[in-house]
Amino acid sequence: MNELLRSSIEQGVTPELMLAPGQSTSFLNPFSYLRLRGRPDLLGAIRHWAIDGKSLQVLLAREWGVDIRRASFDYTSLADPVFGDLSRRGGSMFVLGSDPQSVERFAEHLRNGYPSLRIAGYRNGFFDGDDERRAEARRIAALAPDFVLVGMGAVRQEEFVRILFEEGFRGAAATCGGFIHQTARSGARYYPAWVDRLNLRFAYRMFDEPALVRRYAIDYPRAFMVIRRDLRALAKSVESSSRSRMEKSS
Repeated sequence: MNELLRSSIEQGVTPELMLAPGQSTSFLNPFSYLRLRGRPDLLGAIRHWAIDGKSLQVLLAREWGVDIRRASFDYTSLADPVFGDLSRRGGSMFVLGSDPQSVERFAEHLRNGYPSLRIAGYRNGFFDGDDERRAEARRIAALAPDFVLVGMGAVRQEEFVRILFEEGFRGAAATCGGFIHQTARSGARYYPAWVDRLNLRFAYRMFDEPALVRRYAIDYPRAFMVIRRDLRALAKSVESSSRSRMEKSS
């Protein structure tokens, strides 16, 4: 956790900001933070970070004394506003992630739900090494879609977004975790309304995807210990910087 990341989180994200040319957006929950905290190159490569998860939202709001809003790329939050905005303007979109069958079903879902949204292309999220990954990034950049949605899981999706811009992409890009395969399987209503209302999304995901039990039962508690430690370190760093500036000005 550093001052730049905190500033980005406090700023929050909006569909307009996410779709602006040259902008990149990703989302943090305790698990993804645990994986990304050792990658300052990726934390710095993404322009905008938002908090995906009620527990982390509450923790940061309490620690920083500011209003932190939850935002995620799914239909409980930003997905419909982003797709709707693109559709109204007749914009184009490329989708990358999940397995071949799921990403194809997801693309069909978009065509049915947002008829004016132009699908520039789609591809699964599996690559045979860095050369193939970079070649795909160059191909997408050449297609020049307005927006690229990348759902490959923490670290890999942020890496691809960084490579995409390195290869000359000038549109906007955002990550979405497991949103592609969830939507391909369940449509726009992955979470029952009462689950979303009660902020029980994590419990529903464990029920729906038992493989995630370990993440929530083991990785999340460990992540919160790490996050608290990093927040204390950030507070000390900010205090030290402030003291240093005061001494120089006096």
